[in-house]
Amino acid sequence: MYYPVKIIKTDDGYIGTCRDVPGYSMTGKTYDACLEDVTESMFAWLQVFYRKQKKSFPMPSEAREGEIKVYVGLKEQARMLMWNAFLESGISQMALAKKLGFSRTYVANLFDFSKQSISVEAMESVLDALGYSLTLTAVKQG
Repeated sequence: MYYPVKIIKTDDGYIGTCRDVPGYSMTGKTYDACLEDVTESMFAWLQVFYRKQKKSFPMPSEAREGEIKVYVGLKEQARMLMWNAFLESGISQMALAKKLGFSRTYVANLFDFSKQSISVEAMESVLDALGYSLTLTAVKQG
């Protein structure tokens, strides 16, 4: 999953924005510093402004001319997709916990993106309980 980002020169350095993520911007004194900040902050920013506000994550569109593609890691992608499926289902965390046979605390932890120890298998279980499957595809670059 790649988000298209445009980095432009300003009077004070550079600013990176993403048209798929309204309100997102990062700055840097140099182009490389801005790119590094964008790359490191994209998922954290999405988490704060979408997950914590209980909104679906916006999915990225194709990059246009003049935009670069910023990668979101596979585990983060799976968490984003799991969260969006959960919101779309309209089910409560308690109902999901019952469906999975887990405690509500365990399910709440699955949706706490600050926890790094959530396995892909656990995310697959959640998606399966919501009527989704998680697929992985290798795509040749270039």
